Amino acid sequence: MNNTDFSQTGGFPFDQGTLAFMQNNIVLASKAAAMGGTLSIISGCEIAGVNATSGFVFINGEILPFVAGTITAKVIIVETTTSLLYQDNVSRPVQKVRHATFGDDGVTDYLWVNFKRNTSEGVLARLERLERIAAPILTGDGWLLFNRPANQIPPQWAEVVEMRGRTAIHQDVTQTEFVAIGQTGGNKNKTLSIDEMPAHKHTLTGGLVGQSYSANGGTTRNSIDSANPQTENTGGGVPFGILNPYRIVLYIKYVGA
Repeated sequence: MNNTDFSQTGGFPFDQGTLAFMQNNIVLASKAAAMGGTLSIISGCEIAGVNATSGFVFINGEILPFVAGTITAKVIIVETTTSLLYQDNVSRPVQKVRHATFGDDGVTDYLWVNFKRNTSEGVLARLERLERIAAPILTGDGWLLFNRPANQIPPQWAEVVEMRGRTAIHQDVTQTEFVAIGQTGGNKNKTLSIDEMPAHKHTLTGGLVGQSYSANGGTTRNSIDSANPQTENTGGGVPFGILNPYRIVLYIKYVGA
């Protein structure tokens, strides 16, 4: 930060340029408040019923005291100008005192709901915490579901092509199908084998089949051909779908710096 060394001897050259230099340094120091955004609460401004207490706010690059008042939709900046008598006996408006408060001047559109308040945790601590939370995403290992077409994937993000046509299952090392990260498997449809069919029987219908013969005084009876009894063929062996109800989305991953 710029500064002035007032310890030098020999008669300090104090003039308007020196004052402007000092004022610019104050403005420069206030720029750090921009970390909270263009509209933020630096301190105070606590809600008490329908009122807000006094405090300090940051509005578009300027730190201002905030005067307590009844909460309204908008915040305005009030400026009071004081004139000083110069050495040439001319009074000039030079001192401008500014503060923010609730009100509506018909021009200002600073909405109270848009003022963001920092927490006791501090901005940098909050950023560090968010970086830890977002670490899997920033490394590209935390994939996200994206509900738009591939041509609308935002910059520095890319489709996870290995997830095309697949769903995700959480790892379970106790089941061989789900042991390894990146392991794939499964099918969209299935054709049953004989061993996979439920145990069942078929009833022969349509009367007895086989040869006719006479016995017991000419009574006609039918005999079943026990060598190869069959029913008519049925079924087509078409694989059946085993897909659960689904919705098509994209998996995307962060690939930026």
